[in-house]
Amino acid sequence: MGTDQGPPRLAGHTAMDVNLSEEHIRFTLPGHHYKIGDKVLLVPSHGCTTVNHWDTIHLFRGDEIVGALDVTSRGKYQ
Repeated sequence: MGTDQGPPRLAGHTAMDVNLSEEHIRFTLPGHHYKIGDKVLLVPSHGCTTVNHWDTIHLFRGDEIVGALDVTSRGKYQ
């Protein structure tokens, strides 16, 4: 996940520490209620390096999905 435009954030949280490496991300959230296995929404600051991993990009407004875009260049060289 690119960080050149800032670190990603965990939706719903503004104050957190982020530790990011090539393959892992760790958030430090004092007083959180999350357990291992809980699903969370990660909001990247820059997504160019991850778009090719998905068939569809979902568009959100708040908590509602308001549209979707096909990733047409996915798998071109396979």
